[in-house]
Amino acid sequence: LLPIEVRNASEKLRLLPDQVLMKVQCGLSKFERLSIKDFSFFVDFSEDAPDNELIIHYDPFPAYTLYVSHSPKVVEYFLVNNEENKE
Repeated sequence: LLPIEVRNASEKLRLLPDQVLMKVQCGLSKFERLSIKDFSFFVDFSEDAPDNELIIHYDPFPAYTLYVSHSPKVVEYFLVNNEENKE
């Protein structure tokens, strides 16, 4: 599971779920090169978000990966009240 980053949000958001399950396929000779640092997933709060859902996007993956899938494809978001942040 990898965390989902929130981009372009001026307010604090809570995502449900807040992690993504990723599956990667690559050649056996490249397997040792795989690192979790090579993959990042994010939601962009500046997009239109009907029903409080945001599409999960990802930054480019290493060229040696043949296939990458992730689940879920969308997450629900909630604005976090400032009073909750103080606790």
